[in-house]
Amino acid sequence: MVGAQWQPGRSRGVPPASENRWAQGPVHAHRDDAAEFIYRRAARYEGQQAISALLEKIDGSDNHIPTLAQADEGFPSATAARLFPAALVGMPPQWPQGYRVSAVHLIFHAGLDQPQLGVERSYHVNFVSWRELGFYLHTLKQQGLHISGFYLTARDGALLAYTPNFSRDEYNLLATTGKWLEGSGYTAFAPDPSRVISELARIGELRVLRSGEFWTTRTRLAPDLKMSDAPAQRPARDEL
Repeated sequence: MVGAQWQPGRSRGVPPASENRWAQGPVHAHRDDAAEFIYRRAARYEGQQAISALLEKIDGSDNHIPTLAQADEGFPSATAARLFPAALVGMPPQWPQGYRVSAVHLIFHAGLDQPQLGVERSYHVNFVSWRELGFYLHTLKQQGLHISGFYLTARDGALLAYTPNFSRDEYNLLATTGKWLEGSGYTAFAPDPSRVISELARIGELRVLRSGEFWTTRTRLAPDLKMSDAPAQRPARDEL
């Protein structure tokens, strides 16, 4: 649908408020495989971010469906407001009967809104901010979605997966209180991205499913950010 302000080559069509359909990929037996289907379609980062949802069968059977990625503008995302019913004003998404959202898959999102200092910059580029992760895990779960995971197709070409445990430590790590203020942004108490990633590896399960230029080894990350048969994770170059 286009409105009165539409201009050829300069405007993007949007669906009408009464429609909230999302194209979906094939059924997979494992959620990681459903995420990898979207990962393979994403190719390389060329400036456009996107978002996808992973659906699971409500009866607990091993059936997982990815929604095809839709372009968005990063965080916060107007596309996410349509994709996740808790954030939606209007008609809820029309999922296949018997399915619900179990995880978010962000494509080429990054934590570039955080202060960038030295070696931390590569963590900004190749992972999301703790604010964004907290929204897609804790906020959506608090709003009633059955969230149990998170995926990121990173800008370096890797596919990452995080399995949360929703513990007090995890909530404290991703909470914004005292660490971020509306209008002024991050405070001096905001943790460095490398510390956040290290804590995620300690608290939950952070895995590299497909390797890239920064996340170089397919493994479960340790809190020291070492990978199996690899030195401590440090960027080889400091650039976007």
